[in-house]
Amino acid sequence: MQFIPAYFPPIAYIVQLINNDVIFSLGGNYQKQTYRNRSTIYGANGKLNLTVPIIHDGERGDLNIKISAANDWKNQHWKSFSSAYRSSPFFEFYEDELREEFFTDELYLAKFNIKLIALIMQWLDFPFDFSVEEKYVPLTEEEVFYINAKVEPKISLPPYNQVFENKHGFLPHLSVLDLIFNLGPQSRDYLLSVTELLPSKA
Repeated sequence: MQFIPAYFPPIAYIVQLINNDVIFSLGGNYQKQTYRNRSTIYGANGKLNLTVPIIHDGERGDLNIKISAANDWKNQHWKSFSSAYRSSPFFEFYEDELREEFFTDELYLAKFNIKLIALIMQWLDFPFDFSVEEKYVPLTEEEVFYINAKVEPKISLPPYNQVFENKHGFLPHLSVLDLIFNLGPQSRDYLLSVTELLPSKA
């Protein structure tokens, strides 16, 4: 299955990663309002969208999209992570590794996202073998669906404990960071339980 590298992807995206052969597709044109440069976490006021600024220099292919250093966005995102999850059960457990990978000086968005996904898969203790396709290969409707930030995935997610659920209730389909910081090592079993809800491919 082809995947566009996503920025701290939603849980449904990770469910697909662990249940398919992964090809990261970098040959298509960059599209706005996707998880390429957007992630959603659970803040004190509910859903909080975080966006990575990119450089528009005439290059439209995913392979060549660069990250902008504008607005000190990395420090802003880190403050948002810390504010949202400092009181979660497992944020401190993963914090140092995340900080080290997050603040690396990676120029290209796709490479940055793949590095972060690799770290997440390591935390989840799932094998992460993938290939990269740099030529344009059309994505299927399903493959497009999982990178589209404008629509909610059809996968039903069982509730789990969240930091601010007493204020806003359970919010599904957030970044996998929300799951990991709240469930820690149990995130793996959670994702495997969601796998059982997927339609059969037989």
